[in-house]
Amino acid sequence: MTHPTGRPGIPPDPQTRSGEQAWLHRVAQEASRGAGGVPVELLGGFLSVLVEAATTGRRPDKAELDAVGLNGRRAAELGVSAGNAVQLYLSAAWRLWRELPAVVTFPDSATTANAAEAVMRAVDRAVASVAEGYTLARRDMMRSEETLRRELIEDLLRGDADIGALVERAEPFGLDMAQPHQVALAAPTGRLVDAEAALSSLERAVVQGIGDRDVLVATKDGSIVVVAPATPTAPAGPTAPTSPGGYPPPAEDWAS
Repeated sequence: MTHPTGRPGIPPDPQTRSGEQAWLHRVAQEASRGAGGVPVELLGGFLSVLVEAATTGRRPDKAELDAVGLNGRRAAELGVSAGNAVQLYLSAAWRLWRELPAVVTFPDSATTANAAEAVMRAVDRAVASVAEGYTLARRDMMRSEETLRRELIEDLLRGDADIGALVERAEPFGLDMAQPHQVALAAPTGRLVDAEAALSSLERAVVQGIGDRDVLVATKDGSIVVVAPATPTAPAGPTAPTSPGGYPPPAEDWAS
């Protein structure tokens, strides 16, 4: 088929447009299955953008890339892994390109090469937008979770919060507050150049030593706070050396 203007493309009559939409819908469904069942809605209008790039050479505009970025955010919010989100777009792109010659007429090799370059540029920008949107969403989610952790720690240490509400708020962090728990505090001592970095380092050591399930780790007023079951469950596999209480020994320059 040849576009009425003389350039290769899909004629804009309603019947052909309907067929194009059915084709793109099928490609999107196949890409979704190929990416492990990622919701097909996360593609948005990406395939139409690719067809436009192949037939006219037009690059995605800011609004289209912003829409892709929003889908990257949605992927993170839905719990889709970053790899699967990117795989959805790559899978859709190669499936569409594989079938494009049966739908669009490319009169010569030069036109085909130009179309391929336009599609690859569109895919490159789209994948970058997906990754950026995903990263921003994960960053926001982590900040929100950190805030919730700190608020929960503060209410637990204060001791006068509503018990029922505390139990409910602790559940997303894997804590069963109906069971006995113990609290450990650690603070940097000595001459530490970067106390925040030291806190982060200790937090990682705690999580690696006793796991991040059934344990709440947060920073408060320059100290690290660990809330864990009174009888912690030993993690499977090799673990870091522990003290008699079952927790990692204090790191150098730390007092607990």
